[in-house]
Amino acid sequence: GIIQFIKQKSIGLSFLRESLIGPDIPGVAKIILNGHKYIRSYGLFPHPNILGGFLIVSIVFTLLYLRLFHVEQSKSSQGKQPFIKAILLIQIFGLFLTFSKSAILGLIIGLVYIYRKLIVPRGTIQDSRIKKLFHVEQLRILMPATLILLVSLFFIFKPNLNSFFIQPLDERVLYLNVSRGTILANPILGLGAGQFIIQMQNFSPIVLQSWQYQPVHNIFLLIWSELGLVGVFFFIWILKLTTYPKIPLDITDRQSGDVPRGTIYLKAALLGLIFISLFDHYLWSIQQGEILLWIILGL
Repeated sequence: GIIQFIKQKSIGLSFLRESLIGPDIPGVAKIILNGHKYIRSYGLFPHPNILGGFLIVSIVFTLLYLRLFHVEQSKSSQGKQPFIKAILLIQIFGLFLTFSKSAILGLIIGLVYIYRKLIVPRGTIQDSRIKKLFHVEQLRILMPATLILLVSLFFIFKPNLNSFFIQPLDERVLYLNVSRGTILANPILGLGAGQFIIQMQNFSPIVLQSWQYQPVHNIFLLIWSELGLVGVFFFIWILKLTTYPKIPLDITDRQSGDVPRGTIYLKAALLGLIFISLFDHYLWSIQQGEILLWIILGL
């Protein structure tokens, strides 16, 4: 993704199904910085926003790595920490180059959740051992550094406000209006799975262009449109079941009475994805996004 942004074109990984991208290719996601048009980083995904969602999960998993394999206090882990910090920086830089606003905010929400869950509200550390862990100390630096970097990049690159905020907002309003029509027409059972795009012209106040045939950018409204209230109920029920497990997943934490810290990180990744789902559809409608969502729910 970083190399794509630097070269401003595909880098020849077609055998890994890299998208064909370039600044003059129609339909490629772009951003205007300092008056110049740039493509956003795609990685090996069909859209930069999906790469952003993937990077939320990978960054959270990188923070979880030492805890997951119980090597936070081993001597070998001391040599790994600079390497893991470098990996984190690469992933965060790649996330910024997707220019996915929902993914960046989703990561911040996930980091805040992890930090608050690992720190007692009074401000004291839950466990004296936690203070020594790489991820807690790293979070103290990572969260403000991420915010400072975001603000700095905004003033340095001066993104075009129309392409960065207004145009995406206008597009989403169009899809919201279409979804309102589909929901009102079929509130209980919906249109049927996969029918939103096929029938959206019937509920659109304007004649749609070919590139405008997209699902509504909110998976809860998309599920409601296609599967009705029944589908929304079952999806929210699944989210509740996975978010509030009755049995701790880590036997060592069960014995100590603590909330499983692995679960905290997985919930943080899920929180980031749920935030994205309020502003995009790929977690429900595109294969890579579907796999990403259901792997996290399964874990």
